Amino acid sequence: GKVILSWDNVADQLTREPFLGNINDFEGYKVYRATDKLFSDAEIVTNSQGVKMFKKPIFQCDLIDSISGHANYGVVGGAEFYLGDDTGINHYFVDEQVQNGKTYYYAIVAYDYGAPQIGNGIAPAENNIVMELDEAEEIIRMGDNVAVVVPRKSAAGYENPSLTVSNSQMLGNGTITPTIFDRNSIKPNHTYKVKFDVDTIGHMVRVERDRHPMDLVRVNNGIKVYDVTAGNELVYEETPDYFPLENIIERNDRNINYLMSQTAPIQTKFYRSDQILTDNFDGIQLIMEGLNGYLPAQAYTTIPETGINQENTGWITGDANINTTVSNYDYYGFPYTYDIVFTDNSSAFVNRLNRTTGIRNLDGGSGNFIFNQSFSFYVLNQTANALTGVADTMEMVVDDINLNGTFDILEDRIIVGPAVVRAIGSNYLISWGSTVFGFDFMNVEDVSKLPKSGDIYRLDFNKPFFESDSIMFTIDDLIEVDENKLNDSMDDIKVVPNPYIMTNSMEPSVRNKFLNQRRRIMFTNIPAQCEIMIFTTSGVLVDKIEVENEPSDGAVHWDLLTKEDLEIAAGMYVYYVKSKRTGKEKTGLFAIIK
Repeated sequence: GKVILSWDNVADQLTREPFLGNINDFEGYKVYRATDKLFSDAEIVTNSQGVKMFKKPIFQCDLIDSISGHANYGVVGGAEFYLGDDTGINHYFVDEQVQNGKTYYYAIVAYDYGAPQIGNGIAPAENNIVMELDEAEEIIRMGDNVAVVVPRKSAAGYENPSLTVSNSQMLGNGTITPTIFDRNSIKPNHTYKVKFDVDTIGHMVRVERDRHPMDLVRVNNGIKVYDVTAGNELVYEETPDYFPLENIIERNDRNINYLMSQTAPIQTKFYRSDQILTDNFDGIQLIMEGLNGYLPAQAYTTIPETGINQENTGWITGDANINTTVSNYDYYGFPYTYDIVFTDNSSAFVNRLNRTTGIRNLDGGSGNFIFNQSFSFYVLNQTANALTGVADTMEMVVDDINLNGTFDILEDRIIVGPAVVRAIGSNYLISWGSTVFGFDFMNVEDVSKLPKSGDIYRLDFNKPFFESDSIMFTIDDLIEVDENKLNDSMDDIKVVPNPYIMTNSMEPSVRNKFLNQRRRIMFTNIPAQCEIMIFTTSGVLVDKIEVENEPSDGAVHWDLLTKEDLEIAAGMYVYYVKSKRTGKEKTGLFAIIK
């Protein structure tokens, strides 16, 4: 029910135009499909005089380079070459508008953008489609960019290949899901590792020259896939300069520009956070989602739910009524996993700040803060612990909501942020880094229902992947045939069409009126290795077909000729199928009407 096409990147990487000083003038790809060998049913685009000029593609992709639409130069007869829609390049296409058993002819062509600056302009050009036929219209030569495909059902008892995620070490919250894209191209028993490219685009802490080790603004802007079994060979890569379609986007980030006091916008390339797909490699495709956590569209906006990973946020131990609120902007410089740990020690954490200026509340404004406060709880940055091996204890101050000058746990809010420590001589200046989030217990009825010693609440932000993150997966060993399933599914063997009436759409077209149609019917859902015998109803053997297909191929055509290469007569026929693997047999009837 579908045809999978994939091709290499030679055209987009190695194209050179000597006429234009050896520049790479590659622009895009087109895929053509036809049901005849000369691709005539694809050639339907005409000029102003009704003369056929161009083929209509079923798929087109082109570089994101502002070269798009119709080329209004080098026009012949009013027909303009279409350059694409700035979709981005990829190297595969899945055609799902096909019929099993029917022969399709595909061609992939690369095209350039022409030379609009020369004279009246030279129109874009594309690769030739080479299909050479003999007098009987049989193919004797075709180009590397042409494929002949007959879609068909899998063989009886065939088991689809599978893969297993064997090791996943992830701090980031995105998802990477490997899938089998093309079962005919996979490498069984090979293990792959996915690693992530991380770009640090700046710091969030702006207190004089102070820097906190975890205040980096990170984005994911590439991946690398290694074949571990083949000695960690690099088999796939995406970078900010080479990626499929619109996987990576570019943005002038006003938020980071503002918070870092930059005079020029920060131009950043990073992965989109919605679901995106890699190109096909070794018959595999990666489905990727949420690679960059959440980056807000503009500063001082209300933080949506997507800033927090709701699935991993909540009480690890305990169930008290706690309110957590994320700061309106600084948080995305610190998108980590935080644990609020409760103890029975009233001085489990003591405010450490000796510089109390520059603190902002959750809305970005000034607050009524209380310092030198002791708490029976503390906040750990668990992501820092995983990255550096050292637990990062966050700083806390009280935002005096009720304005009475004392910390009332049921009425005031605790503000959380990183402490920045800088040595000045023999002393240390400890200042506030950024406001990340706050929490309070304003909905708790009384102190008896506050968290107890040993309770832990986790607040998990959507994070990009880190350099240390990786995922490993293995292509499982092929179990080509399930014999029990094979025997059961042989009852589904069919002859199509049945009855056969003069001709059918599965038969290749013939343009020469002096040639006969190549008649054929198809046996479908058969075992990959079997023998098929066709008899007349009186028991005379008409023909015998020895089937030795690939394990995934569950169809075979019969040319309606006897074993002596004579045309069969109209009438009823009996078919007999025997699996060479299990010995299971199946018989049935089909009719030929001429």
